[in-house]
Amino acid sequence: MALPVQSPMAGHVEAELNALAALAETLISGEYLEVESTFEYEEDGVKVTVMPVILNLTEYLFTIEERDDEMTMQLRSTRIPELMISLPAPLMVKFGKSIALEELC
Repeated sequence: MALPVQSPMAGHVEAELNALAALAETLISGEYLEVESTFEYEEDGVKVTVMPVILNLTEYLFTIEERDDEMTMQLRSTRIPELMISLPAPLMVKFGKSIALEELC
């Protein structure tokens, strides 16, 4: 009789995928995405805009890649670089900054 064994890596991948899915749901629902900074670079004719996003004290990347008349958007894990969720275009993304509790007082 063999018992199923789950490696720690599987749990880590699942947690990262769940976090990316939560970020994707935030974007798709029309909620604001809080970003602190952006940077751009171009490689092999592809312009890439990168925006770090923090969720539960972990950094993820929202990227926009532009090639000719094609644009793709992804949410990427910084802990598992191969793990990402591609988002359909066109997608309207709202950027903003959340209100700090001190600002409400």
